[in-house]
Amino acid sequence: MTQARRVVVVDDDPTARMRLIDLVAAERDFQLVGTCQDGVEAIARLRLGDVDLVFLDVDMPRKTGLEVIAEMGDEMPPVVFVTGFMEYAVRAFEACAIDFLLKPYDDVRFHAALEKLREHLGLRDANNGTDPRIVELQQHLAAQGPKRDFPRRVLVRQGNVFEPVVLGDVEWISADGNYSVFHVGMKITIVAKSLAKLSDDVLDPDVFVRVHKSAVVNVQKIEQLKPNDHGDLTICLRSKLTVDCSRRYRDSLMRRIEATA
Repeated sequence: MTQARRVVVVDDDPTARMRLIDLVAAERDFQLVGTCQDGVEAIARLRLGDVDLVFLDVDMPRKTGLEVIAEMGDEMPPVVFVTGFMEYAVRAFEACAIDFLLKPYDDVRFHAALEKLREHLGLRDANNGTDPRIVELQQHLAAQGPKRDFPRRVLVRQGNVFEPVVLGDVEWISADGNYSVFHVGMKITIVAKSLAKLSDDVLDPDVFVRVHKSAVVNVQKIEQLKPNDHGDLTICLRSKLTVDCSRRYRDSLMRRIEATA
């Protein structure tokens, strides 16, 4: 009997991580040997050298999935990317990943990814363990240089479909627990990702600036700032909407506006 392939699951979302754990556990030819909740943990686990493949989340704190691959170098096992945003490093997916799972995915999509994995691992074994996709991905990352590339759009689930939202059109974003709300004029779009997560992984800090513990604003959409009592500001947007800026974030907002002008 062929030895089971050893799998590590890396995802900072506990629910998504547990779903992958359950799906992998149901497969006889795959053996779960580790789970990690961020990129730093993933690197430490993968460096033990006993992993055949990784289900790897892209947008994670401390280190992204792509940063994990860059740091692991030639030691990186084959990868299936897991992401909630199609636009995040999509060129690397298309060129270099065995497959990727776009959250939320169903069992059929997961098993389709497994079939690609089985085929790829068989070819890799026949090629003495060399994985040209990982080599290509590392070359792709090296060519990007140190500047981080932020997505211009994100896909947001609306019922049974995904709709693209152009981040440059978003005027401000408010927090709603583990969700965020995109505001474009009077239109709102709810995103299944916390504001902290968006700020860490998706939003360009040169464009979106925190103005309150539960709000960030697109500085390119600001028309006026009106001082209030106690050092607060009212931000007047081009759409005539207003957003409060607390005193704590006033100076950093004004510096960013001056740097953008």
